[in-house]
Amino acid sequence: MFKIISTLSILALASAGTVQAQDFVAAGTTLSAGEKATVPFLIPNGPEVPIELTVSAIEAGDISDLSNFDIPADFEDARPYYVRFSYTNLGQEDLSNYQVAGFVAFDADGTEIMPSTTMGGSEPFTACQNTAPATLAEGASHEGCLLFLVPDDGEIASVGYRGNYRFEEGKDTEADFPIYYDPVLWTSGEAAPKTKGTLVAPAT
Repeated sequence: MFKIISTLSILALASAGTVQAQDFVAAGTTLSAGEKATVPFLIPNGPEVPIELTVSAIEAGDISDLSNFDIPADFEDARPYYVRFSYTNLGQEDLSNYQVAGFVAFDADGTEIMPSTTMGGSEPFTACQNTAPATLAEGASHEGCLLFLVPDDGEIASVGYRGNYRFEEGKDTEADFPIYYDPVLWTSGEAAPKTKGTLVAPAT
């Protein structure tokens, strides 16, 4: 039986970025699905690289899509959502083999919903995959998809990109990485509030 686990990891990285904040869209910007935004991608032990990112679609699926997976009991009646995105490398750094992460979804009440990951088995879950690109030089593009499990009485109202951050002694992390604290949002319809709430994520 395959398994589904929650994706909750945050990369704590170790060196200074070189791209200035003014190169990126402002933290907290709200966009409609399909609109593009220049946001930072933080290379491990390297600089912040600008990428042009768009959430292209927020699609509601059916729990039967996951019939081959061992779904946590609390989410047996949940609905899967597929968040499809694409991005282009705008920097000079090669982003080959780096996976873009740092996404979070919000329901209409502003409650955070973390992405889930399918694991196990010989067949990948081809309906929604987020793979690292084999090559991604300057100007190259790549696509991905994230799976979210949402209680059957809820829905995804918006999806945010918060990227990653690194802690440096004596520096103001919130000032250096503002979108981590105030994500850039793409809405599926009307803009949703970003109030922090209870984390909803599948149990391992």
